[in-house]
Amino acid sequence: MTREHGNRHAVVELHCAGQRQCEIYRSLNRRVPRSFISKVVRKYQETGSTDDRPKSGRPRSVRTRQLIQNVRLRIRRNPTRSGRKMACDMNVSRSTMQRVLAVDLGLKALHQSQVQMLSAADKANRVTKCKRLRGRFTVDDVKMIFSDEKMFTVEPKLNRQNSRVYATSCADADAASLKVRRAEFPAKIMVWGAICSSGVLQLKFVDPGTKVNKEYYINEVLESVLLPEARRLYPDGDWIFQQGSFSKEHCPQWIGRRGFVEYPPHSPDLTPPPTVAKLTAAIECECTQIPREVFGDLCDSIALRRQQCLDQNGRQFENKR
Repeated sequence: MTREHGNRHAVVELHCAGQRQCEIYRSLNRRVPRSFISKVVRKYQETGSTDDRPKSGRPRSVRTRQLIQNVRLRIRRNPTRSGRKMACDMNVSRSTMQRVLAVDLGLKALHQSQVQMLSAADKANRVTKCKRLRGRFTVDDVKMIFSDEKMFTVEPKLNRQNSRVYATSCADADAASLKVRRAEFPAKIMVWGAICSSGVLQLKFVDPGTKVNKEYYINEVLESVLLPEARRLYPDGDWIFQQGSFSKEHCPQWIGRRGFVEYPPHSPDLTPPPTVAKLTAAIECECTQIPREVFGDLCDSIALRRQQCLDQNGRQFENKR
């Protein structure tokens, strides 16, 4: 409530209490002019309120009801229309079109997302295999290890949409900060990592130039890193490794191609520095700083994702979360 509205209410209360205008003036410690008291009392006697009377204003000439209705019909026929294109087609400014969409129609511009294309057979396979996964184990008794590989480079990434340098002009900005340099063969390193509900397993850094073939992966990654870590975490040997194209002789059970449970096809939604040396240290440091409860929540979300896949009958469910 503004100060003026507060004074209006005070004047009306004193008027209803039987005070005359001169008494109201003294009661308010002469804070408001006598003319203000007279106008408020007269308006209250005529209208029974102290609110401002509705003003006619200048009639709309562009953002009319007809324009709003035309935009509503166009959006109803094709909700992916461009606001800029509609403004151009209907000969109005972009700001007018934005107000029509946001204020008059109450619409929001939502980003489209890219999802995996699924055929009817893929959807059926997702449903079938999610049911098998759900029947095979529950979140309470599952001991799953998830692994993946990632290639890290020391070259900075350029986000053409959000990477900005603030300056009054290009001449005023630092020339070096305006450019992101790229090398033809930047320094890079491959990292193999695995997680479970207990946290991060030991990371495996593949030396630059190393050829990662089947023998290297089995000997240097699975047998040297995965198996010792799995035996340390699960001494009873009851654990499951999720990795595609994995041999049964290296672990008791695994999920993937030719595993004891086939993984649902096309389902990525179901899977939870200047030098290489500094990059390696940064990766290790970041992994140790991840709270342990994060990994527990990730593993617990597997059952929820399976159920979401079943609820959508094998269709995409990313936008349903």
